[in-house]
Amino acid sequence: MSTYLHDGIPFDLTRLYADVTGVCWQWTGQHNAAGEPMMRSHTEDRETDISLPDLYASHGPLIIIATRPHASLIRDALTAVNG
Repeated sequence: MSTYLHDGIPFDLTRLYADVTGVCWQWTGQHNAAGEPMMRSHTEDRETDISLPDLYASHGPLIIIATRPHASLIRDALTAVNG
């Protein structure tokens, strides 16, 4: 897991985040010269890159987008309960 600590808040860079306006952001896998992770949004008309601290300051707080469990995980859970 790639984690970045900003203002005492750990950010899991492998996760997708939404800002307060609903735009989704994902880590590009790159850092800027200051060592800050670069985040990217994909909108209909453009891609935008910004450092995580700048993103947090201008559009924060950032909210983790929950991922849906895989079908096999659901099946295993149901089998364990009903098995």
